[in-house]
Amino acid sequence: MYEREEHRHDRYRARINRGYPHGSQPMKITVYGPSGCSNCTELKKTTEDVVDRNGIDADVTKETDMTELAAKGVMSTPGFEIDDEMVFSGSTPSEAELADIITEHA
Repeated sequence: MYEREEHRHDRYRARINRGYPHGSQPMKITVYGPSGCSNCTELKKTTEDVVDRNGIDADVTKETDMTELAAKGVMSTPGFEIDDEMVFSGSTPSEAELADIITEHA
């Protein structure tokens, strides 16, 4: 449990170091996948639900440009990025797992 708290503090410091006073800038979450990817669309919707339900200040977007996917190294979709860090790709976690991932990065 201690490691998780340390990780959270490191993220807070990183947000401040990126110029966000007191970490107040909204979290930026990007789902990567082509427009026809139903798993990608569902992941974006689930992410928005988790963010809303937990009162997390975040901007959730979906990137469909294949050039961007390649630039980010997404070889299988969906890709999931939080604050410019690719968290996972090629899988769709459960809603509970997704909530843990997002709150861990908050």
